Amino acid sequence: MRSQFDLYTRNYHSLSVGDLLDGRDAYHVHLAHLENVYATAIGLFRIRTEDPDANDYKAIGHAAQKRGQYKEARRLDNTVVRPWSWRASVMP
Repeated sequence: MRSQFDLYTRNYHSLSVGDLLDGRDAYHVHLAHLENVYATAIGLFRIRTEDPDANDYKAIGHAAQKRGQYKEARRLDNTVVRPWSWRASVMP
């Protein structure tokens, strides 16, 4: 029996830089037309210091459920990169 696909059990650290660039390039034109986007880049996901997984590793699924409760924008001064931060395309 095949198990249900679980997005949060994926190993995103296996993504290469080429994979990230392909993903960013695929959505760059769409994102660039949004009013508040002026650039796209690749990097590690920045975790807000108030998020449940900022200091201790939590299962990504559990942390993601709580992450939507915070309204403050991610900035360099209120976020951190941790060993469990996944690789991501970002919109500064």
